[in-house]
Amino acid sequence: MTNPTTILQLATTTATSKRLKRHHHTTEDDRHQSLLPGIPDHIAQLCLSLVPPSLLYSVCRSWRRLIYSPSFPPFLSLYALFSPTESQPHLSNSVEFCSFDPISCKWQLLPAPPADPPLRFLFRHPSFISRKLPIQSVAVSGNLVVLAATDDNFLPALSQPLVFNSFSEKWARGPPLPAPRRWCAAGTTRGAVYVASGIGSHYNTDVARSVEKWDLTNQRQRSWIWEKMGKLKDGKFSRDAIEAVGWRGKLCMVNVKGDAAKEGIIYDVEKDSWRRCRRGCWRGGGVRRRRWRRRLSTWWMSRKAR
Repeated sequence: MTNPTTILQLATTTATSKRLKRHHHTTEDDRHQSLLPGIPDHIAQLCLSLVPPSLLYSVCRSWRRLIYSPSFPPFLSLYALFSPTESQPHLSNSVEFCSFDPISCKWQLLPAPPADPPLRFLFRHPSFISRKLPIQSVAVSGNLVVLAATDDNFLPALSQPLVFNSFSEKWARGPPLPAPRRWCAAGTTRGAVYVASGIGSHYNTDVARSVEKWDLTNQRQRSWIWEKMGKLKDGKFSRDAIEAVGWRGKLCMVNVKGDAAKEGIIYDVEKDSWRRCRRGCWRGGGVRRRRWRRRLSTWWMSRKAR
């Protein structure tokens, strides 16, 4: 990281993907070095795949190359969205997407997202001294998906999600949202992205109650579409950026953060139905609530690319 930055946002999820091979300066002898002397490489790979990659990385170059090869089991990497520090006012609303490789313990900038149309994410404004405007993202099926944000005119910044694929290390655009929004509920379960409620260019009851589903298990990009699901009872979930937590085919969410009065609901994916969550489901002790406020969201995706 060349410029001082702070972590703006980080959501926790797992996905399956592969790293591309890392580029090392190797000699011809290095390329033909056996993984385990006296054992065929394909059998040696089976043996070494049972060893934690953090141990293999520090032994030798041939084992290090194996870790980043397509044939080695994937491991988790951290993806984060960084913002400039307050000492960089000229970059006050610029962001950088980065990944952290826990094996080599190095951060790496991701390629820049598509610039057409240009991205104008707003997360600092004098009218909101005590908070940053959210940029909402999820990780699903080996993809980092940027779903919602606010632009410099206080409008939804994205009419289509931005998708970073960790297999190809390339950005793409997802299907157009029927109603672009911000301050919504976003989550994933069973390979699908769900967006609920939110505010568009202005408050609209239909948007505030709407629920959209995008199934990423369909690998054909041309077949990507948003599907309307069962509506929310009201628009109470359009007041904040909400993380919908996927668990056993259900999405669980609470409508606001902080100390405001809360309401929890659960969405059943199979039944396409909503039900209220009992107060005890989401109301915890003081220590738990303080930890929740401090928690950064993180994207963990198993990935094999540098």
